[in-house]
Amino acid sequence: MRERSRARRVALFAVLASALHACGLPEGPQPIAWDREPCAHCRMLISDPAFAAQLHHADGVVESFDDPGCLFARIEARRPAVHALWFHHLREDRWLPGDGVAFVRVAPTPMDFGFGAVDPGAPESIPIEAVRAELRTRGGAR
Repeated sequence: MRERSRARRVALFAVLASALHACGLPEGPQPIAWDREPCAHCRMLISDPAFAAQLHHADGVVESFDDPGCLFARIEARRPAVHALWFHHLREDRWLPGDGVAFVRVAPTPMDFGFGAVDPGAPESIPIEAVRAELRTRGGAR
């Protein structure tokens, strides 16, 4: 009887592990319901793709933001286990990964953090860590 119970637990664990593996973590930016989905930080509706950003947590949760500064404020406030960061390009209809992004100063932005995502090496671009450091010294979250 004891052996049968152990075998059932092992089988259940295998099924759960397989289901979790099949779900996996999201690959790439996930769709945003423009003008209907609120920013995970400030709760304003995400309406301007040029400033959209996403935080993919290590547990698979995806949060979307209306301004890159909101994403950085969320990370500072909650310190989540980050799987990936995505930023919509300021001027083109495409997304940039967090490890392949830079920012330029721009105004206005949805929450007035003042940064838009561009390719690294773009004229007057600022590395992601410099932007995060500047926002920290400004007081970060709005």
